[in-house]
Amino acid sequence: MKRVFFILLAICLMGVGCEKKIKEPQIQSGTLVDTTKPKYDIFENHNILACEVNDPLRNMEWIRELCDSLKETQRFSSVQINLYKVNGTDENLFQIGTSYSNFDYSPFLYTVVWKNCEGNLIFGMNSGTPPVPEIVEEFMADKELVAELFHFVKQ
Repeated sequence: MKRVFFILLAICLMGVGCEKKIKEPQIQSGTLVDTTKPKYDIFENHNILACEVNDPLRNMEWIRELCDSLKETQRFSSVQINLYKVNGTDENLFQIGTSYSNFDYSPFLYTVVWKNCEGNLIFGMNSGTPPVPEIVEEFMADKELVAELFHFVKQ
């Protein structure tokens, strides 16, 4: 009896080990979903006032276009957009951090850029030219994090 059990167990284990996994198409809400494409986590904060605009992710053209292009290209590991306020003023700045895992798309591991309300580059750094700590400290001295606006991460 034990011998039969072990033979059946061995056959089952061999069958499981050799089984070829084929992704079955899935249907969600009547729509065919391609399960072979990678998935992404997206966080968007639309309940914020910045640069005298409600919901800058939707109502500021340059940042809306940036977010839309990020969702289409997906040439990175993650992207995060944070909103900062310059202390003592009403000025807002957007910190856009991008991490890369594929050097076919970027020679850097990460980039961080700061843009003003018009989308103009104010300050930037990347892993190719590490920043001088004193310069970063001086730049950050009068800035305060307000909120995370956008976070897009590959799964």
